[in-house]
Amino acid sequence: EKDSLNLKVLETYNDWIKISWNLPNNECVLKYVVNHCDFRNCSKVEINETSYNATELLPCTKSNFTVSVHGKGGEYGSTFLESETNFL
Repeated sequence: EKDSLNLKVLETYNDWIKISWNLPNNECVLKYVVNHCDFRNCSKVEINETSYNATELLPCTKSNFTVSVHGKGGEYGSTFLESETNFL
């Protein structure tokens, strides 16, 4: 659920977007999976941090991010966010 992860955009520039999230209790989390899609393609990364910086983006381009939380039992849930790179 979006509210439980508190997913938000930290910063945007003309060729990158940095997002972050947090959980009140992350002791059972093994990894986070970030899916990033724009008009060109989609990419997926598995990370342990609670932030992600999508780079090599084009100016004025919308990006969709889905962050899912994974533990021993599989995926606990996910949330979605849309953002756009700056013009300059």
